Amino acid sequence: MMLEDEIFKKYTVDWNLLVSYGFIKEEKGFRYVTNQVPGFKTIVFVFKDGHVKGTIWDTSLDEEYVNYRIESQNGTFVSEIREAYIALLKDIRVHCFKETPFVSKQANRIAQRILEEYQVSPEFLWKRDPLSGVFRHPKNGKWFGIIQHIKADKLKNKAQGFIDILNVKLDEQCAVKIVEPGFYPAYHMNKKSWISVCLDDTVSDEEVMDVIRQSYIINSPDPYWLIPANSNYYDMIHIFDDTDITLWKQSVPMYENDIVFLYVSSPYSSIFYQCEIVEANLDHVFENENIHMQKAMRLKLKKRYDISEFALERLKEYGIKSVRGPRHVPKALVKLLEE
Repeated sequence: MMLEDEIFKKYTVDWNLLVSYGFIKEEKGFRYVTNQVPGFKTIVFVFKDGHVKGTIWDTSLDEEYVNYRIESQNGTFVSEIREAYIALLKDIRVHCFKETPFVSKQANRIAQRILEEYQVSPEFLWKRDPLSGVFRHPKNGKWFGIIQHIKADKLKNKAQGFIDILNVKLDEQCAVKIVEPGFYPAYHMNKKSWISVCLDDTVSDEEVMDVIRQSYIINSPDPYWLIPANSNYYDMIHIFDDTDITLWKQSVPMYENDIVFLYVSSPYSSIFYQCEIVEANLDHVFENENIHMQKAMRLKLKKRYDISEFALERLKEYGIKSVRGPRHVPKALVKLLEE
């Protein structure tokens, strides 16, 4: 990787600041010239695409000096030239560039779209891999996207050098069917359900956001819950007679707007109510010989069911053999309960 690429790889130019720093606008971009080292002229050019390239000229010989780019050259003189050039580039970076989370322009655009749509910023978890950022679902912490900076040939991509990619999780049937340009079997993830998307503008931003939305939904917690209520401890027949709000024990992670179906145990063994969680994860310590509570949620009544309509015998048709604790509800049953 070129020295300039390494220094500016997570930065984007602020064009308004170049002139005030001393750059001169030309047809292909902006040029900066300095005699930073006596006897040498340093030229730094920022092209219209934001790419930075520099040259150092030996003015006494009127030729380009290149030894500072050769890693094996470590003499005192060449080291001074190299260090002075790096210091200049870093000073330009401080005054004329702003840091971005990722290397490629598309990766940074996608990160901004994710922030705007889901209020999620990337997390950089690995010191050894500072260019890889994960996007977590805000409700359950599951990864719904990972942007990585890898060698293009790891995806059997014909491009040279390094590229940014996005890993997303899809329905297994969708993941194996995608063979369009820019889509590949997942890098470093389960290839049955994950894919990699090149963020080099081969795939449009809208197409990228479409697979991100699919991954976000797949990684979302199931919002439908079946919760048992012991009729020996609660008056489930009359619990909503005077109010449509009740405080209820929360023993697993749940969230506002999740739907709860209250299943009343023997002698009824049937679903009585459909409720919506209006407040979740409330600190509420309560304990007696029958109930032990640390967290609570507020449930709002949405619908009542006939006591015999969704009895356990009918629930067994949907794979529910018993209801001993909070559990998710099969989609087919959810559809029926909503109807």
